[in-house]
Amino acid sequence: MTTETTELQGVKDFWEGGSIADIKEVRMLIPISRDVKFRVDSVKVYDIKDGEQRKWKSIGVKLMIEDGIEVGEKVMYKGMSLTQNIPYFANPDTYDYEKSFFGKGQFLLALRQLLTATDIEADLIKGGISDEAMLTVVAELSNKIVLGNIVQTKVTRKNFETGKYEPVEPLELQNEVKAFKSSPDGDESWTDT
Repeated sequence: MTTETTELQGVKDFWEGGSIADIKEVRMLIPISRDVKFRVDSVKVYDIKDGEQRKWKSIGVKLMIEDGIEVGEKVMYKGMSLTQNIPYFANPDTYDYEKSFFGKGQFLLALRQLLTATDIEADLIKGGISDEAMLTVVAELSNKIVLGNIVQTKVTRKNFETGKYEPVEPLELQNEVKAFKSSPDGDESWTDT
């Protein structure tokens, strides 16, 4: 029996004896990397509500790895995308603005890094950035080039009894992009020519 036949047999066994509960998510982790060149592929705006009350707003920034990442002697992951959620508004009526995380805008640091790296300006309102300003930001972010660090963080889920986010069991890791900065090559917004 060849290796290929053995591998296909393993796949056949999985499909013919299992149930849908046997399907597990397999996360593809990219190695921790510094100063990876990304192109902003798309940006979606998310509005998280608790009933009718708006609590939290964020953008989902889909980042495409431009040049790949050196792994040993090979360049890998070129064209792969990672999506990073970045908050832009936390309702002052919902969150404790006496705490510096909200009162001093610490929850906006990733957004500040991304906008600074792309030379985009946005004015603040209490709670973050207005929807109107964010729509302008989203339009300007399209196809911008930025550098960022890929890190691995624990996957967490909200414990509704305590209200806190806790690591899932068994421990799972995910990639995140942090520490945005401008590309030393200057403004290289990607264009399809």
